[in-house]
Amino acid sequence: MGALVVSKQGLEKHPNILKGLRFLQNSLGGTASPRDCHLMIRSIKTLGLRMLQHGLNALRLAAWLKTRDDVEQVRYPGLASDGAFHMVEQLISDNAKRELRFLGWSFPYSPMEPVPDVDSLDAVRTLGIPFGGVINFKLKTADPEQIKQFAAALRLNALAVSLGGVESLLEVPASMTHAVSTDTRSEADNRICQKPSRRNLASRLLLCVSQSAWRTSRT
Repeated sequence: MGALVVSKQGLEKHPNILKGLRFLQNSLGGTASPRDCHLMIRSIKTLGLRMLQHGLNALRLAAWLKTRDDVEQVRYPGLASDGAFHMVEQLISDNAKRELRFLGWSFPYSPMEPVPDVDSLDAVRTLGIPFGGVINFKLKTADPEQIKQFAAALRLNALAVSLGGVESLLEVPASMTHAVSTDTRSEADNRICQKPSRRNLASRLLLCVSQSAWRTSRT
């Protein structure tokens, strides 16, 4: 199932969007079924809550990966230490900012002192801003076979680009999306995309990745 949801404000700003979509629906038949429309309308009601938890999980997991000696590089724009962090506040919506302010975030964001309780919301606020759920990280000195072992040892993550559901996903670009591209294969060999889901708590994901790394190092 796929759906495109356009806000009223978006239509007012770009009125030709709806006209173009209706033309495509009429000419190509790309219309969602009544059942799909029902599921989309129902899911929108809790989208804000789910995406907020999605971002919180990703922020915690990305920060933890940064502390690992066996991880060479971590890219997650929401991390305060990420090179793209300065763009996050410009891209995040007013609705998202309102939800985050309710949880204690302030804008413009300013660095905070670490807090002792690393599992508290106060500690999460010191890490950065929840911004989506995709983390890109690179294992240090890992060959394709070791990456395969690492992915296979995970218990909560499904090895897939997308399943259209609530699963926590893991993608290895070198053997999946970039397998046919010889130009970028060397750069993608030990790079991994992690997509923590909204249903798995960050603590479970941290334990899962940690155990996977331990099992890989033992083989």
